[in-house]
Amino acid sequence: MVLKARSLANLGELEAAAAAMEMAIEADKIDPFFYYLSAGIARELADYTAAAVFYRQALFLDAEFVMAHFSLATLLRQTDRKAAVRHLRNAIALLESSEDDVVLPHAEGLSCSRLLEIARSLVISG
Repeated sequence: MVLKARSLANLGELEAAAAAMEMAIEADKIDPFFYYLSAGIARELADYTAAAVFYRQALFLDAEFVMAHFSLATLLRQTDRKAAVRHLRNAIALLESSEDDVVLPHAEGLSCSRLLEIARSLVISG
């Protein structure tokens, strides 16, 4: 289901992708990546409330999910700056304990050092 959802999302069929992710979550409620992917789809659908809920569910299941912290922070920057900074700081703390050149899971090829640089700049500008 996850591969189907990703393919559908890449084709711009976001409603169908969201439905596929609902089925994936129903089949495995404890995989944080499923909630993370659902958040991204909800965000593309401009359902920011649902996206925030999905990111938080991913973090509930894996408090060290760097990309969920970072993505939730970028989502909240306009509506809840305090929470956004908190999530950026969580991401920064996790990234500082990682190897610089390691490519992060679910980060579209970004290394720890590059995401750390971005997160720090967002805290400073935020």
